[in-house]
Amino acid sequence: MQTPTDSRFDGSPHYAIDGGIFSIRASDLPRSQSFYQYELDIGARGGTVDVNINALTAPGQYWIIYVNLPPGSTGVDFYFRVINNASDSIWVSTSYDRQANTTSMYFSTKNMSGEPSYIELVLPGRPFSNSYGPNGFLPPGTEMYSAGPAYCFLEGALIETECGEVRVEELFPGQSVMTYDAQGARMGLREITWAGRDTGQVGHTGHDDLDHRPICILENAFGGGLPHKTLSVTPEHCFLIDGVLLPARMLVNHRSVFYLTDLTRYPYFHFKTEGHAIVRANGILTETLRDDVRQFVRRNAGGNAEGAGLNASAEAAFAAPLCTDHGLAHTIHTRLNEQAKAMGLQAQTHMRVLEHDAGLHLVLADGRRLDPIRLNQRWAVFSLPAGQNAVQIVSRHARPCDTHGPYLDDRRDLGVRVGEVTLFGSDITRSVTAHLDGHAVAGWYDEGAGAQSRWTNGRALLPLGEALGTQALMTIEVLETALYFQDYSTGTVASEQVAA
Repeated sequence: MQTPTDSRFDGSPHYAIDGGIFSIRASDLPRSQSFYQYELDIGARGGTVDVNINALTAPGQYWIIYVNLPPGSTGVDFYFRVINNASDSIWVSTSYDRQANTTSMYFSTKNMSGEPSYIELVLPGRPFSNSYGPNGFLPPGTEMYSAGPAYCFLEGALIETECGEVRVEELFPGQSVMTYDAQGARMGLREITWAGRDTGQVGHTGHDDLDHRPICILENAFGGGLPHKTLSVTPEHCFLIDGVLLPARMLVNHRSVFYLTDLTRYPYFHFKTEGHAIVRANGILTETLRDDVRQFVRRNAGGNAEGAGLNASAEAAFAAPLCTDHGLAHTIHTRLNEQAKAMGLQAQTHMRVLEHDAGLHLVLADGRRLDPIRLNQRWAVFSLPAGQNAVQIVSRHARPCDTHGPYLDDRRDLGVRVGEVTLFGSDITRSVTAHLDGHAVAGWYDEGAGAQSRWTNGRALLPLGEALGTQALMTIEVLETALYFQDYSTGTVASEQVAA
């Protein structure tokens, strides 16, 4: 095994980093066979996987790297960076496997032959929450980088301890904090076992939550004088409200709870007790740093730590249940928003117009756009020229948490939900099932085994099988569309409006 510092791929089967960088250069990948697999151990100090796509031009070849976290790991910060130094765009996509409780990240060449080459990272759990990470083309000469803490306090948070309120940056192991149960009743003091700090870097996805942009919670935002002083946290940091834990990002109302848009780098702080605990910060109930529950679930053959499917062992790791009830989350969000209005706070954002028109079309291997020759509420019909063996299904796309509200914990970037696809030619009638049987990955969201339809992310690659010998009609069953923002393209403007 390589030493647990910086490490570069060299064809060895096993690698390890602990706070360092694991570098993959496409030019270093072996090419003598079609499939390879490796393991990468990430230590308690975390690390970065650095993928440099500079020569990934071997159609049909596949390199898979299984990423392991240490058992019982706490607060592991895992990052990735993809640099595209190739002459063409590459495709970046992610897919969550519910049964294995793993997330796969795919980096592939922009290849329409039906035999793309892939580098795949298999990560434990669902590190991107209900977002599946950035999906789409990464142009030449650009990079994609994930950064930021998961759930932490910013400087100045006042934590209730045995000696009264203490600033989070001044806490140290051996101190005791006051803890509470899921109903907010005092339980007693618990000793701090770890305290730490680091620096967060705001990302560049364009989504404040995914970019780990800090959230400000104004004094009295929760009502009843709480918090008693303005508090800032990272988006995933949870608060105990009505007996459930809700991340700060789901409480954003752009009035009393809002993103701090003027920060690009910031110090953050957290502390751990023996087991996950509920404590008070600036008077409101919140959480200590919890063990890596994603890893805990994986070791116990469980489901999804984001909500439904959380197994009993993982559930017990939380001091209070995570909110999985959309209705309750909406009620809490509405209450905080009404409280903000009663405080006379104005929305710190503009209204964005929504539309229902998906703008559905195809893109061929040579870049040509095909609009449907017939379109109704369920079916889209396209005329495909001869020689095609793959198409891209392209549409508008948006995240439900943006178009409906942050209380809806669905951060997938949804395009359209596709069911049956059929080709009709002079000599063929062919059902296309690559998107349902797992052979189509790029641009598709996982719906579980046996799914009869799948959502696209707005640009999904669909292999058609053998190249068409003649011109053919293709029918696509569109079972569902999303709501889309009207900002970047024309279409039928709906009456709905939502605060950005």
